[in-house]
Amino acid sequence: MRKYGEVAKLTDEFLHGTLTKMDFEYENDKDVVVSISYEDTHNSRLDYRLRINEMTSVDFLSHKCRDSYGRIALNRDAAFERALTDYLVNA
Repeated sequence: MRKYGEVAKLTDEFLHGTLTKMDFEYENDKDVVVSISYEDTHNSRLDYRLRINEMTSVDFLSHKCRDSYGRIALNRDAAFERALTDYLVNA
């Protein structure tokens, strides 16, 4: 969908990957958990999860690589989180 094409651009720009899946989990009327799955240039599959509050605060939940050895925890990317939150809140 064109509406979420910007999320694919943000995934490429900040995480250097291709967006493959995006889910929204509404926890309550103030919070939503956003889950992004993407593939990097080495065809590794990665997951990024964060919680966005209606006041646009962001809670980092996880950033992991899924490989044959299980899940490997990765660092957060605060710039990606800000860009994604800005887009989703203002879209």
